Amino acid sequence: MPIGPTSDREASILAAPERADYEQFYIRYGECFSTWAAVELQLLSIYMFLLKSPDYGAASAVFYSTTGFNSKLKMVSAVVTASQWINDEDRASWEKICIAVSKASQTRNKIAHNTVYFGRLNDFGERKMFIASPHNPSEGSRLHSHDLSAIQETFVKSRDELFVFWKRLIDGL
Repeated sequence: MPIGPTSDREASILAAPERADYEQFYIRYGECFSTWAAVELQLLSIYMFLLKSPDYGAASAVFYSTTGFNSKLKMVSAVVTASQWINDEDRASWEKICIAVSKASQTRNKIAHNTVYFGRLNDFGERKMFIASPHNPSEGSRLHSHDLSAIQETFVKSRDELFVFWKRLIDGL
């Protein structure tokens, strides 16, 4: 169980969250990543539809061989921009979606590359689970369980926007 930085520990270094709090936190944490996987899958769907490759395995291998989400987003944007199947209205819509999804990916990176702690903000108050930078978990922005719910909703919105864009492409042909 995560116990937080040394300066944040009570007398007992074995302090741990209540089981219900622990489960709630990690359920929300997992829901964020599960929803983000759906964002990437919707991006793949747009890529595959526009590319119209007869070899799904090869085309999806190219998509997943890229390092990092922004590389995938740039690759799909290049296909959207160059595609004969995209009209000017859809290109303009795509640009707005890209901005929102790129911003969401920064939040995804924050929860993926920071550390989970169990501690408190100051010497008072109750200890809680949170995500923070391992460089300095006592300072800066912390993400608590309720923040993860809001983040997951942002990811749902990104997933849905990508789905609607893909569906418009499918219905337009």
